[in-house]
Amino acid sequence: MQKDVYGAEPDVVEAAPLPPLAKGQFLLGHALPLYRRPLQHMRQLYEIYGPIYRVRVPGREFTVLGGIEANKMLANTGDEFFVSGELFADFAQEMQTDKFLIAMDGAEHRVFRKQLRPAHSKYVLASRLQDVVAITERHVGGWPVGGRITVMDAMQRIITEQIGTVLIGYPPGDYFEDVRIFMNTILRSLVTKTWPRWMIYRPAYRRAKARLFRLAQDLVARYKAMPESERPSRALVTELLPYLDETGPQRLTEENIISSVVGTYLAGLDTVAGSLSFMLYAFLKHGVWERLVAEAESLLAEEPLTMDKLRGAKVLHAAVMEAMRMYPVAAFTPRVAARSFVFQGYRVEKGTHVLIANGLTHYLPEFFPNPDRFEIERHLEPRKEYTQAAAFAPFSLGPHTCLGAGLGEVQMMVTLATILTRVELALDPPDYVVGQALTPTPSPGFGFKLRVVRFR
Repeated sequence: MQKDVYGAEPDVVEAAPLPPLAKGQFLLGHALPLYRRPLQHMRQLYEIYGPIYRVRVPGREFTVLGGIEANKMLANTGDEFFVSGELFADFAQEMQTDKFLIAMDGAEHRVFRKQLRPAHSKYVLASRLQDVVAITERHVGGWPVGGRITVMDAMQRIITEQIGTVLIGYPPGDYFEDVRIFMNTILRSLVTKTWPRWMIYRPAYRRAKARLFRLAQDLVARYKAMPESERPSRALVTELLPYLDETGPQRLTEENIISSVVGTYLAGLDTVAGSLSFMLYAFLKHGVWERLVAEAESLLAEEPLTMDKLRGAKVLHAAVMEAMRMYPVAAFTPRVAARSFVFQGYRVEKGTHVLIANGLTHYLPEFFPNPDRFEIERHLEPRKEYTQAAAFAPFSLGPHTCLGAGLGEVQMMVTLATILTRVELALDPPDYVVGQALTPTPSPGFGFKLRVVRFR
């Protein structure tokens, strides 16, 4: 029997042993290292136990799958072995909808993903790149020379305004704190469960939720009142409104569209903002800032910025790829086993809570030589290591791969190019080492600050 069997006859599955249980701390198990540095901890356990093992945290147990075979399984088997609906059902309930993409599986998920795709394509930004530049410039212009900025906060504000302006047609403005309170509370209370569930009953959270949904309701009503010819092209609500008149699986309700507006404001708040924060750290820590400034200045030298010009920024793109390799914000993918299977000789039973460590391959030298070294060249010709199938997975893999991955990549490159050309930043202190704690996804956290040296 091959070790990477996956599905097998019931007697074969039953005969396989359970994965080894990784030794953890008394009472706490693996809670602290998984919270503080999840990918590094999974890497250490991979070296001890191999590509499959079990970990315990207070009240829960997970089976962790790591390595290239785990990534290939996630990428190639669809919903046959892994589902996410159970994990995010409470999130969907708080979103007041029966159609919430990360809480859906199978055919229903594929239909809704197809409906959302046009408004989350990178080509939505094609005619709005100068808007992304202008929003970034306005925020950067408010940073205090000689003072310090809280990087995660600054990136969240920039990204949320960009997404609101381009994808929805309405920046969050005074609703930004509502977006942040809502997202942070839901993820920590209902998904990662690092906060108690009663946090969703706090008055501050309930107020933020009510305000955010009223905003979304007003926006949908405004779009419905517009003649179709006047609706912004490729905007989320413009793309979804026609499905109100559909029948069968494609039909959407107004509540589905309202929750999609709220979900779009949430998109990128932790993932794209966290990635940008890591990138700024990496460019400064590893001494490539000035090298990138030269290319960024050339990129933005003449307006308008176009997708063709952006594709020519090879070094900046390689630096973005390398930062996502070393500091992936989607370092692991939580799922539930949809059926019992055998992986690498061990049994995983139906209903098991699984963590696929898709970011682990980023640190395996057979795919990325000298993996602890920041090397832009590894993603340039002729190496282009980020193109290795299933080995480079910063947006996860499989049917639930981040829908806005391409859009986010363009958004990050334009935002970074603007920052590089407008301001000089410095680590403060110079020997600062960034954290990667779950807050609630892996991020530098709000303790990471940069000093504003001068404007260029």
